[in-house]
Amino acid sequence: MLEAVTTALFVMVISTVATDKRAPWNGVFAPLAIGGFVFVGANVIGPFTGGSFNIARSLAPAIVAGSFGHVWIYLVGPALGAIVGGSAARMISPKARVA
Repeated sequence: MLEAVTTALFVMVISTVATDKRAPWNGVFAPLAIGGFVFVGANVIGPFTGGSFNIARSLAPAIVAGSFGHVWIYLVGPALGAIVGGSAARMISPKARVA
């Protein structure tokens, strides 16, 4: 659940600060907002879930270790979060050029 919520918020941050061409600050503020979110998100959910709101970051160690027992949680959570976050960003700013 935390992975899905964090990924949804992450996608919303990216969609609102980096891809909206109407934002005058996107060249300066976007990297700070995105990096800041990754830092805060990883530190907030890290103690509970490992801070893995990136599917590739979860899948690669599972492949190397050959351990797929609970990896589905880290695949489904971020995928659902990305869908929810992208949909929410589209609803919040429908005229923005959201990727």
